[in-house]
Formats: sequence, structure tokens, C-alpha cells
Amino acid sequence: NKQRDSYNFHVGISCQMTDSSIPDRLCDLCGGGVYYSERQIVKHKSVWQWHLSANGVRWLLPQIVNYLLIKRKQADLLIEFLTISKRGVSQRAEYNSRAQAIRMAMRKLNQRGIPTSPRGSTSEPTME
Repeated sequence: NKQRDSYNFHVGISCQMTDSSIPDRLCDLCGGGVYYSERQIVKHKSVWQWHLSANGVRWLLPQIVNYLLIKRKQADLLIEFLTISKRGVSQRAEYNSRAQAIRMAMRKLNQRGIPTSPRGSTSEPTME
């Protein structure tokens, strides 16, 4: 919130699917909750969403991080964030600078498109 001159970062994992079997299984294995979202737009399907809060992520992520291929760097950053935060939320002043650096690194890692040439073009089409 810019008016309060502070930051809040919240950690969670979610998985959305139109079939409830996988979100239900994830809930059985890892905890968390399963929620149903009715479609708002006619052409969209309704979805089941499994959500795991910060404490669940704190328990789950170290167990699966060695098996991750594509999201390994994000997982390492998230584990670091969870070690400096309380309950998955960073509010204290001494955490803000590192939490902000982690946030920026995550945003960069999550950008779409992979550089495919020395000029830095991506797989996304560009307007020229």
C-alpha cells in the first residue's frame, strides 16, 4: 500500500481445474482447501480450485523442490522468502528490501517467452 509506505507479500499455491478429482486428491495429500467457482462468462467453464496457504507451502515446498525442473529457481526464492517471513507474510521493515528483491526476481523469472536469439527476441510475437 503506497499510502502506508509498507509492503505485504502473501504466499500460497493454487491449482484450478474443471474436474474436481485432482484438486480433491491434492487436498487429501497436502491439506489446504478446495473451492468451487461458478462460471461468470458463458463460454468459460466452472472450476474447482485447490489452495494451500503459506504454512502449507512452508511444509510442502522443501519436499518437492528437488523434483522441480522448470520452476526450481522460483521455488528456491520462495523458500528463502519463507525463511525470513512470519506466516508467509512480510510486513516488518527489515524484510522489505529483500522481500522486494525476491518479488522482482520472481516477476522476471515468470515472464512469458524464452530468449531464442542473441538479439534477445522471444517466442512471443512483437509489434514493430
